[in-house]
Amino acid sequence: YMIISKEMFTNRIAFDNPWWKTMSVNDEFTAVKPRKMLDAIYAHVTDWHLRRAILLLGPRRVGKTWLMQHLIAKLLQEKIVAPQNIIFISIDVPIYHGAGLEELMYEAAEVCGANVKTDKMVVLFDEIQYLKDWELHLKTISEAYANIRFVVSGSAASALARGSAESGAGRFTDFTLAPLSFSEFLSITNEDALLHPIEVSTSSGVYQFPEPESYEKLNALFLEYVNYGGYPELVTNRAVKANPVQFIQRDIVDKVLLRDLPSIYHIEDVRDLQSFFSYIAFHSGMVQSWETLSQGAGLRKPMISSFVRYLEDAFLVMRHERVDISAASLQRSTQFKLYLTNASLRASMFQPVINADDPYLGYMVETAISAQFGIGAQR
Repeated sequence: YMIISKEMFTNRIAFDNPWWKTMSVNDEFTAVKPRKMLDAIYAHVTDWHLRRAILLLGPRRVGKTWLMQHLIAKLLQEKIVAPQNIIFISIDVPIYHGAGLEELMYEAAEVCGANVKTDKMVVLFDEIQYLKDWELHLKTISEAYANIRFVVSGSAASALARGSAESGAGRFTDFTLAPLSFSEFLSITNEDALLHPIEVSTSSGVYQFPEPESYEKLNALFLEYVNYGGYPELVTNRAVKANPVQFIQRDIVDKVLLRDLPSIYHIEDVRDLQSFFSYIAFHSGMVQSWETLSQGAGLRKPMISSFVRYLEDAFLVMRHERVDISAASLQRSTQFKLYLTNASLRASMFQPVINADDPYLGYMVETAISAQFGIGAQR
């Protein structure tokens, strides 16, 4: 149960749900173009024949909360449900700690005047990983309230996916949001007009391909994308873009390494973990083995193995094994590659790639491509 005053809860929940009065989402969200995944999630949420909760996974600050706000905006625009029947609750708000999902939903519904037993509703829970046994809570309310569609988001890959698989089989639909693609980056920065389609004839038919008006400008934009383009807020917010180190290092890396992972895995001393992540960030995309990692980071192999798993769980790194010509894993392979889930992490922690002659550009391009295919393939 929540150990807070009713007035405090009422003020906070009303602040996070401005559409109950204004009938619209805050301008800071609607001023930015939505992620491409919005349409797919909207289709699932508005299919009232499916009694399935939506689980939105992804690294920190890639736009999960923004996507949920854009979903709310579209629900309001299409008048799918009444504004007061859309409830958004961020689980990491301190005053909510100790409360279950059902309790939070009932308390919020009392404030907005919704009837959770009969009204057609959409309820969204952000940062679900901070609730112990979240999957049991979500399973219970998903089964109990056929009139409500639930959407939850989280940033702890393994813990959330495991809970989804064990308790949500047939009840949860998982989506994983990757960092911005280059196409999304061009769209959000209003540079997509730089590309125009041309028809190319091949032996198998005629196809359309994008042709840039200026390769020089496109290459400059691609360098910017590799360095800063993975995070929507870093692309669209001038204040954030002016200080990417603050945004990425403190708001993303430190929160994951100092708060998320210690709370999930009960890590008491995170200094070795921080040092190891810095090593991985600098060498993203390079061929590694457990031996080279141990020597390079100066840590024992069992600790290295645990750290890699923790960082994968937190959507900070991805590991890709070597494969043969048929794309099957090599049984005796001892080498693999570790990639950051966002190339922008390296640029902020060390230095951006400056031009095409930068020796690390190839690794960062490979890292950016890996993020698109690797994160999406996880689910």
